Amino acid sequence: MVNDLLDEQLIEPGLRATTRADVLRELAAVVVRSGLVSSDDTDGLADEVAQREHLESAASGKGLSLQHAEIQQVPSCLVVVGRSRVGISMSAIDDRPVYLVILMLSPPEKRSQYLEVFGDLVSLFHADDLTDRLMSASGPHEIVEVIEEYASSPA
Repeated sequence: MVNDLLDEQLIEPGLRATTRADVLRELAAVVVRSGLVSSDDTDGLADEVAQREHLESAASGKGLSLQHAEIQQVPSCLVVVGRSRVGISMSAIDDRPVYLVILMLSPPEKRSQYLEVFGDLVSLFHADDLTDRLMSASGPHEIVEVIEEYASSPA
C-alpha cells in the first residue's frame, strides 16, 4: 500500500528546519507545491496538521519520526518524506535528533486506508539499517526506491 503512495514530488531530501514546527511547515510547503491539495496556504496546512492529536510524540528513535494526521485538505492519503542532514529536535524516545520525517496525511473519510498505510509505515521503522540507507540515498528517486524495497520485504 505504501508503495502506491510514494511520489518523488513529495520527497524533500534537504530539510532546513531544526524544530518540529518548522519541519511541519516545510513538509506542508512540499504538499502545496505538488498541487495535490487545492489550498496554497502552507501555514494553514501546517497549523492544521500540528493541531491533530496524533502528532504529540511521533519520533520513534533511530533518527526517524512518523507524523500523521487526518485532515480535510487532502483528497486522498499522501506520504511525504523529509530528510535533514543536521538533525531536528523532536523529543524522540531515544533523545537523539531526527533525520528522517515521514508525514502521512489522509482525509477522515479514508480511515481504513489511513490505518493500513500507518501500519505499513510503522513496520518500516523496525528495519535497523533504514535510516542509514535513506541518509545515503542520492535524491528523491533513490529515497523512493529504498522505501519501496523495505515496504516490499516480508516483515
